[in-house]
Amino acid sequence: MMRICHGAVLALAVIGLAACGRNAGEHSYRLFVFGTLVDITTYDAQRERSDRAVQQIEAAMQQIDHDWHAWRPGPFTELNARLAAGETVTLDTVALGQIRRAAQLSATSHDLFNPAIGKLIAVWGFHNDDAPSGPPPTPPQIYALLSARPTMKDLVFGDGNTLRSTNPSLQLDFGGYTKALAIDTAIAILQRHKIHNAIVNIGGDMRTIGRHGLRHWRIGIRHPQQPGAIASIETADDECIFTSGTYERYFEYQGQTYHHLIDPRNGQPARGVLSVTVLHKDPAVAETAAKAILIAGVSQWQYLAREMGVKQVLVIDQNMQFHATAQMASRVKFEITPTPDLNISKTVP
Repeated sequence: MMRICHGAVLALAVIGLAACGRNAGEHSYRLFVFGTLVDITTYDAQRERSDRAVQQIEAAMQQIDHDWHAWRPGPFTELNARLAAGETVTLDTVALGQIRRAAQLSATSHDLFNPAIGKLIAVWGFHNDDAPSGPPPTPPQIYALLSARPTMKDLVFGDGNTLRSTNPSLQLDFGGYTKALAIDTAIAILQRHKIHNAIVNIGGDMRTIGRHGLRHWRIGIRHPQQPGAIASIETADDECIFTSGTYERYFEYQGQTYHHLIDPRNGQPARGVLSVTVLHKDPAVAETAAKAILIAGVSQWQYLAREMGVKQVLVIDQNMQFHATAQMASRVKFEITPTPDLNISKTVP
């Protein structure tokens, strides 16, 4: 729980057991948190143990959503208001650590992952759970926000768990970074319940542990232009797979499509790439790298992958051309025919 230091009953939706067909050790659950579906599957664990773990996971995720939501009343909106007012805020150690980590990841991405541009996200209308309907913001609106240049470098981490901002235009909105935190929390709860084979999926971003019986977990990568999977990957024990895609949230206005992945350099939806998938052990790295690499574009994706230290990346550009690191190319299996050509990076190890 985030605490800014000053001087319920939960619905659990069980969507059925895949075990009804074959294996009584598999249990599947569906929740709704963060404005999206959360799917949890456990394998080779007692049903009662899985139920207890998932109940705790839902409670923890609801708390994270409340504590870190940038727009609904709560600790995070209070934090943003006080930072904008120039106040020095004292936070609990865990919350401050998460903000510091986000600042570090923003730096390694050369600020293409930039949680400080909350006001820019809001002027586009992508701060609500429901996608906007337009119109897009005007050039003067965008320019006014860009000229202030808010970044995570504007945050000053002081002694005694204090935080302040040197830029009143900074407004934090962690978005998918919060979901990465929630996935880590969910896996930790499962492991405390001695559940060692599971998958936690929040809106298509996931972390797997263990195996699905005698086989690895196989994860589909969504086709960016039509329903279904375009490729799949078998995950190793304890691995994350995160995808950023322009198809996730968008609106159309006067024949033009505007998606939610805003390039902080020009204030416009990023162009040139449809989706980026990253495999990594750390969900925060996977989430932020997928977003930043998509924004970087086709010409810069390899450079940014090196900068962020990610070695398993799949990029699908706007022309449906496929680009991948060598390590990712050795693992991805295409689910479409004919099998597309894959442009393999020669610069990312």
